[in-house]
Amino acid sequence: METVTLLELVFSAFSAIGALMAGVAAIVVIPKTIKSSMFNNETYYGDEAKERYEEMKATVSSDYAVVIEPFEYGGGRLNTPKFELTKYIFDKQTMGQRRKNYKRVAKFYDDEGGKIIVKGWWLK
Repeated sequence: METVTLLELVFSAFSAIGALMAGVAAIVVIPKTIKSSMFNNETYYGDEAKERYEEMKATVSSDYAVVIEPFEYGGGRLNTPKFELTKYIFDKQTMGQRRKNYKRVAKFYDDEGGKIIVKGWWLK
């Protein structure tokens, strides 16, 4: 008959607690990982960008999106036309409540008369 020492009992308890904590962490992290991987950023250039923009312009509804007023791109060099669909992460500490419910941003960059103009939507 084997006897279990106090040291073996303590190590077994620590192992059980560690396994339980790892399981709880997995239950918390896995749904967040799945949610963040469901939507990937998309970027299109050239004719494909124009086609994607026109397609979205024809199908997006006003209750699903808010139009971004066209503005001149003030960044560096950019290959146009370009269409981006990106995740929008709301930060309640630094951003106003105006864009709280939006999850994505669609932007179309196009050269109009030597100026790059950005058009698009905030998407729910």
